[in-house]
Amino acid sequence: FNSKDTAELKSFQTSTPSAVLRELQLCQTPTSANNHQVTCFQTSYCFQRHLDLLARCVHASSRPDPNANTKYPVSAHDPAIFPEKLFSLASCRLQLEMLSSFRQINPTFYRNGMRILIRTVLECPPQALQHIAPKTAEAAMLQSMFEFCTHVIQDSSSTPPEKLSALSLLLALGESSGLARHLLVVVESLLLNRVGAAFPDDTFASEVTDVVARFEAYRVTFDLGSISAKTIKSIRLQEDDDSVCGTIASDGKYLYAFTGQGLSKLGTGYRGTILGNVYATQPLDTFMEWLGWDASKEIPYFVYVVLVQQKLFVWFVRRQVDAKMVPFLFELSVEDLDMVARDCDDAGTVDLIENATNVEFCSDGLHMFVIATSSSSSLSWRKLDPADNWACLQHETLDESHVGKEGRDMLTGEMLPFFYTNGHILTGTLKKDKKLKELSIALATSVVQYTEYESALTPHAICFDAPNNLLWSTSAKSVQCHANTGTQVILRPARVLNPALVAAIQPQPSLTSRVVGLRLLSHLESIVDAYLPDDINHMDVTGHAAKIVFAVDVDESTFKSLMEMVSSFADAAGALTEWQEYVVVVCLKMLSLNTLHWLVHKTHAIADVVLKLNFPAVLKSLIATSSNSHIVDAARMLFVLSIDIFHTTISAQWQLLVSYIDKFHHKTLAPEERSVVTLLLDRLASKRKTQDAVQEAVTADFDGMHWFEKLVQLSAANMSLQVANDEDKSLVEVGEKLTHLVHSVVHGVLGGVWGHILPVSVLLDVFRIVLNGCIDMCELDGTSTDLLESSMLGQVVASLVGFTQTILVADGQLDNRDQWDVAALTDMTRQVLSLLEKLVPLVASVHSDDQEMSIDVQYVGKSSVDMESAHEYANDTHELKELRLDGATSMTITFDSRCRTELNYDYVTFYHDRSCSAYYGDEKYSGRDSSFNWPGVGSIPPLVIESDSCVVLFHSDGSTVDWGFKFTAVANVSENNVSLHLHWLVAVEEQLTNLLSTVATLGSTWMPLDAALETDQAQFLDNDLLHGGVDDATDDDTEVSAFLRDLIELNTPDSPAAHVAKTLKQHTIQDQGAVAHINRAVRAVAAAMLHHNMSSVDAYALGQGRATNPNPALLKAWKNAQKMRNWFDVGDAKRPTRHPDESSTSPPSSAKPKLTRQPSAYVGASDDSLRTLCANVEERATFLLSLAPASFSLATASDDPTGAKKRWNLLAQ
Repeated sequence: FNSKDTAELKSFQTSTPSAVLRELQLCQTPTSANNHQVTCFQTSYCFQRHLDLLARCVHASSRPDPNANTKYPVSAHDPAIFPEKLFSLASCRLQLEMLSSFRQINPTFYRNGMRILIRTVLECPPQALQHIAPKTAEAAMLQSMFEFCTHVIQDSSSTPPEKLSALSLLLALGESSGLARHLLVVVESLLLNRVGAAFPDDTFASEVTDVVARFEAYRVTFDLGSISAKTIKSIRLQEDDDSVCGTIASDGKYLYAFTGQGLSKLGTGYRGTILGNVYATQPLDTFMEWLGWDASKEIPYFVYVVLVQQKLFVWFVRRQVDAKMVPFLFELSVEDLDMVARDCDDAGTVDLIENATNVEFCSDGLHMFVIATSSSSSLSWRKLDPADNWACLQHETLDESHVGKEGRDMLTGEMLPFFYTNGHILTGTLKKDKKLKELSIALATSVVQYTEYESALTPHAICFDAPNNLLWSTSAKSVQCHANTGTQVILRPARVLNPALVAAIQPQPSLTSRVVGLRLLSHLESIVDAYLPDDINHMDVTGHAAKIVFAVDVDESTFKSLMEMVSSFADAAGALTEWQEYVVVVCLKMLSLNTLHWLVHKTHAIADVVLKLNFPAVLKSLIATSSNSHIVDAARMLFVLSIDIFHTTISAQWQLLVSYIDKFHHKTLAPEERSVVTLLLDRLASKRKTQDAVQEAVTADFDGMHWFEKLVQLSAANMSLQVANDEDKSLVEVGEKLTHLVHSVVHGVLGGVWGHILPVSVLLDVFRIVLNGCIDMCELDGTSTDLLESSMLGQVVASLVGFTQTILVADGQLDNRDQWDVAALTDMTRQVLSLLEKLVPLVASVHSDDQEMSIDVQYVGKSSVDMESAHEYANDTHELKELRLDGATSMTITFDSRCRTELNYDYVTFYHDRSCSAYYGDEKYSGRDSSFNWPGVGSIPPLVIESDSCVVLFHSDGSTVDWGFKFTAVANVSENNVSLHLHWLVAVEEQLTNLLSTVATLGSTWMPLDAALETDQAQFLDNDLLHGGVDDATDDDTEVSAFLRDLIELNTPDSPAAHVAKTLKQHTIQDQGAVAHINRAVRAVAAAMLHHNMSSVDAYALGQGRATNPNPALLKAWKNAQKMRNWFDVGDAKRPTRHPDESSTSPPSSAKPKLTRQPSAYVGASDDSLRTLCANVEERATFLLSLAPASFSLATASDDPTGAKKRWNLLAQ
């Protein structure tokens, strides 16, 4: 602007700021919108990550059977050594054939030959043949020997001595190979008395005794790993510097950690918990108050947390002035950490602690272990059972000669190693000289092993997590999780057997058939128990293991022998002796373990054996008739695990479950069926069965969706029964498990669709079925929100709808076959709207304060920043830099040990602000060699600045220079936030509306419109007449709308509409005519005009007698409608044509335009044609009644002088 344009400049300066602000306001996204977008992103990200996990979960990795699809039984050798293997195998089989022929020719030679084979086995180490690979010549030789022995045993022509020799050889082969089938044939023959003579006889008594002893000497190895294993996850502890986590314990779901602040209950990230989330706390001051200790005084004490059988114990051990240990014990509730002070009732344990120089506590989950050292360098431990009045189950003491020099060095330090145990191995770990030293003690044999290795970890405590087979350790300010490399331990109390049965199983001077059979079976049970979980939800075999030594041998003979023994005793299940019941229980448990491994490949030959023996009927009989709870539990478990044998497809299994639950609801379920319903529900909801359902749903002949719909309907029926009888606990249990099954299937299908395993059509079917079931639940009378929360509506719908929305948005990531069907999407939208309609009253019934709750959340973390000078720095430097850690309450400054500057001349100063008037700590930090005052270097403590910011000055003079400075500022930063907690019904409603919004927003992606059709209809859709919308519903007419429709019909002469028509006719001279269909069409046009000119209410008032005479507006509308008669009579009117002599530039005439007559609309037409014409007029007028009044759509005459003209033009169109 030049100097003359001052007015324009002033105007510009005045208007521009507001214009800029307005533009910023229009361009910038509001904070609320930003928060909404962040929330949507977080939700979408969470859903996608969860879908990724589901896709991985349902993807069943192929487990090829290495023994299948091989044409030749012997094929696992290198071709170069096949000749020697071939002749060795042929020689073995030939000698067996010769030995068989000598049974009749020379029995003595036959028995001597069998003894030679047995002694040859005994001359080799125990289990010498267990590593024979399948499909090798050695495996074929072993199988030939097995078939030779079983043939002799089962041959009716064999004499008892021949059978005894065959049993002896089979026993020796079973012990050496580790194959259960060999041993089970021996046990079956002995316990079912199929030999006809006492076993063993004098010929083989010595050999049989040796073989049984070697077999019973076998122990399952439960190795206990170390924290050197790979770290799986880590929890960062954000606490003060003096609160290092000192002791921990875990039950698999939660981690109980004791720090300088007290006891905390943390989530492990397993079994439904959130990793690191704090679920409960118990402050240290509470313990101090109970103990009567003054927290302000330094008291030497140690704290130990031990978890035993879901009971949490905290030991406080105080060291007195005379070095005597004084123990104090607390028992706490694992739910909320409420305390109950108590004493240890075992005097020996108290005496051990009081006289110890150091003490440690640990647990395997079932028992508590107290480990102590004494002044004599001996190591003692006691195994206690707190549930049994602190009974001492084991007490061992190892002197220094047993632990060795390395162990003695570990045990004689200022503190004991950190001990942890799995119940079989007791391991102590100690960090010393940058190495982790480990002392492992086998609890059964007291054998000690010492190892050491370099590690960066410095553990403060270690515990064993048996349910997850993990190790947890604390290090500095974190808790870390490590994989245990050893076998997973099954937490199970020792089974108490009848004394008479125990006496029969114990080694005796002389062996009998029953004693040998029971001793073999007893040891087999101890091995099976090490691998068979009690919980059916944790019974899936993750990998192929066709053989576990003495326990798993997936072979037809294994199943046949076990089932033969069970079937033999099943007929007399109510009158079995104790040893017979014991045999049945062990056989059922062993069948369960082998069935789990059979499920990996599902060999048809084994399934045929099971069905041929009609074993399902045997199991049902045991469940129904046995009075032994162990038999019933084992039979139920086996029946559910073997369901894949009885019902081979998931559809058939769902069908079986439907029949069971339907009978359960009608109280017609048989006793043997009632006891398996809950187990069957758990099994079908497991990961393996979910994988099976996804894999079968891909096939074309899958009919399981019908039965899944039945299950959903039964879930709704169960809810109805709960409403009628809320005291039936069995109904609640079945309902919850049924909901869990539906939840598992739904999430399996979602993962299958996301993982490109299943087409979208399967998801749409599941969506339809679940939403229909929830709609039925919402219609139940008397259903409380708490009851509905445990149903599909509360547990399934929100996640199903949310995941479906995520898949819908990410449709471009799916295969080409996964196209969304327009009709299916339309049906899905209708279902969502139907459920939403039922849900709105339920949401309204929730108090407004409970629908949304704000929760204050504080996020705590660590933040750090480094600051340094140039190395070397320059002379005459004077630099001011701001140091800021937002959210920090204080900053801890620690300098690098390499810092070097000229003392007092080249220095660092921490000022409060840029005014440099006040500083933190010393005014100058500088120095080198032995003269320095750098915080955090050497014995100088770090500098703590009680602020989140400061200004750092580095100054140097013009003399010497050096390396310079570097420091790290660390702070605990916290951020306060508000989290919105929604009532579960509100959350479901929100997910439903989000899905509808997504379908409406992205609908054109899956439902594209015809471009030509959309273009053709645009002129009508954009018409002002439609601005108010269309209401095509006639069922919900208002009184005025019904009056207008009655005005068209005039069905009764004494109706209000008839009265209005008669009154208006009297005031309107143009209303003349006797043709009924023309009168009807004119009345329809009149009704439309009344509606769109807002005169319908006046007409209604006139009909109701609220007005005596019609007002002018009403008369005008009625009069204008009569002009329609002219159209029927004289046709349309048009302006006269211009004469040729009139110029286009001539001024317009002031005269009104004249109308010229045209031929009548019905000249020469039939009466039917005129009726059709009237019907068309009536139809259009009726359509106008469904539109919002044009007076609402357009500006009124007061606002727009042309508004009335526009309105009439619209009506004319």
